[in-house]
Amino acid sequence: RARGEALHLALGSTLMALQLARAVRSKNLNEMTTEGDDAELVRPLRTSKPWIDIARSRVKNRQPIEGEIPDRQWHVIKSWLDDGLPRWCALHGLDIEKNIYLVPGPNGILSRQSFNRIWNRCIARLGIPGLQPHMMRHVAATLWLAANPGDYATVAAFLCDKVKTVEKF
Repeated sequence: RARGEALHLALGSTLMALQLARAVRSKNLNEMTTEGDDAELVRPLRTSKPWIDIARSRVKNRQPIEGEIPDRQWHVIKSWLDDGLPRWCALHGLDIEKNIYLVPGPNGILSRQSFNRIWNRCIARLGIPGLQPHMMRHVAATLWLAANPGDYATVAAFLCDKVKTVEKF
């Protein structure tokens, strides 16, 4: 039970790190690929940086989501990929060699109910129940604007939204 809880917390930490690195919608998190030619979470090679690259066909507003993952967040994500994910796959009887997802489930991706249950469990442990994955887009925008007042254009680009939308919210 404690190991299962630790895996859920590790996964939740990874999801939050990704949301802070590049605010994406929860569907994109739940279906994020980490392997293959079209991997959306790209591990760094040699001197390159870790990267998110989600094609516009998989994004609600048809704007591709791409950008570097900061070192602080990558450290958490890498820990999941290297240590947590193999244990997750072993616990759930999944073949790690064939898995391409950040959050694998028995039929490929993890169900939305399971994804939300894991997120809610982790958020409750942090003491901020009710914080939904989509709200993390707003958290990331608010943190950026607190450090860079009035920089709506950067936040709009970060969220793949229009400047008017960012100013409105």
